[in-house]
Amino acid sequence: APRRDESTRRGDDLAVRIQVPFRTAALGGVHRATVRVVDANGNFLLEEVDVGLPAGFEDGGELLLRERGHHARGRGPRGSLRVTVFVEEDPIFRRSGRDVVVDLPLTPWEAATGCAVDVPTLQGRQAIRVPPGVRSGQRLRLRGLGLPPVGGAPPGNQELVVQIQIPERLGAEALELLKRLDTLSDFRPRRRWEDPERD
Repeated sequence: APRRDESTRRGDDLAVRIQVPFRTAALGGVHRATVRVVDANGNFLLEEVDVGLPAGFEDGGELLLRERGHHARGRGPRGSLRVTVFVEEDPIFRRSGRDVVVDLPLTPWEAATGCAVDVPTLQGRQAIRVPPGVRSGQRLRLRGLGLPPVGGAPPGNQELVVQIQIPERLGAEALELLKRLDTLSDFRPRRRWEDPERD
């Protein structure tokens, strides 16, 4: 078999891993990465590469960028760049399929009486009304505020998970009000302990 002309041989492929912010992967966008490639003379050099991510890109997903890998020794094309993308954790948002999950911290009195809250979403802050009587762990849904629509798939939703939080410190007057509330209320959260047969 005839030998392949070394002057037109393709450059080697290069595999790299990059970390991208949660919002870039969720909404789509361009992430600039620095890669170490071999030039035509066999020397290493650093190159900046713009990696375009479609909306909803998943952690551990891969992209193939043609002719962004190592240079060829002769006149051949460059190799490909294989990019494995890892999505950084976000302090506010978590992903669940096409939905986005956000914890919603509330005081006990906000949960009991209801309240207005500005919550963060991928699209910016959104004013919502929390109904009275929500429970810890209950989920409130914001339709269409999850991952954007892609390829015919509808947009995801945002789920707010209620987290009722107790203040670490309360002043004497606040403690007195809570004690008074305890005497005024007939709420008994441990009622089942008193009568296990009761529903």
